[in-house]
Amino acid sequence: AGSSLSSCAGAPPPILVHEGAYDVVMLEPRSREAQPRHPVTIEPGVMAAVLHGLYMEQDDRLLQRLLSGRTPPVAVFPDDQSVAVARYLVQALAQATSAQQVSVRFKAPKSQGEESTQGVLYCASPYLYFTLQQFDDGHSHGSDAKPGRQLPNSGQGSRLVFHGPTNEIHLAERSSPMSLRINYVELERALSLRAAT
Repeated sequence: AGSSLSSCAGAPPPILVHEGAYDVVMLEPRSREAQPRHPVTIEPGVMAAVLHGLYMEQDDRLLQRLLSGRTPPVAVFPDDQSVAVARYLVQALAQATSAQQVSVRFKAPKSQGEESTQGVLYCASPYLYFTLQQFDDGHSHGSDAKPGRQLPNSGQGSRLVFHGPTNEIHLAERSSPMSLRINYVELERALSLRAAT
């Protein structure tokens, strides 16, 4: 059920869709860049596949890769939370208006302090747009590190990638190092085909 949270004067307040022990999903006023076409209905299994397919990958320089080997990608959302959070994101997208985007924050059960993973998403069929704003990779960053990792706008260091259920179909495009456009209609088709075989 939705309840309102306080907000700055002038802007409509965010609407709480779900607050769990480790996750929060809210509707908030859309950013200027976003052009959502809401409400949208997405199957929970498709949304879970989107969350399951989001990874952070080091954008290492060639020499560094040759010397130390490639750093494996790190899942943005843990597998055990992808299905649970997906249900609330689907609910939020179904009740969102074209003036809103969906905000999600996840705190790993084992993390200490305020470290969390945060992002925003919206839909304009057939695409789901996801931007990662903060990422907690589950590792300690030292006592003087800020909670989570604030992501750079420059794109140096890490980037958001999508690993879909099949490599034959190109399902995602990167619009910036931390933003992806994922074709959820094609993803649903790929999941259906895989289930049929």
